[in-house]
Amino acid sequence: MGGFVQGGEVQVLERAQVVRAPVAAGVGVAVRAILATHDGLDEKTAYHVVKALYENTDTLAKVHVKGKEISLAKALESVSIPLHPGAETYYREKGLIK
Repeated sequence: MGGFVQGGEVQVLERAQVVRAPVAAGVGVAVRAILATHDGLDEKTAYHVVKALYENTDTLAKVHVKGKEISLAKALESVSIPLHPGAETYYREKGLIK
């Protein structure tokens, strides 16, 4: 899972844009999720949302099958858009960002 983001644009692929190709043995496709918001969300709220997510992963694992896959260690693996300043503060506190 990813981080909490600011701004950016959501892009939707039309059916015609999807390319169908065979997948080699042992190769798969992974889908990650991110939390996204608008740039008007205050830093304190963004910080607390991210903190609540990563400091309650044990509960998430109990209530959703994919919850056990959420970890702070993987938080920034798939983030390709700017982090919200509040999320950035949390990740910096945890040592994920210098």
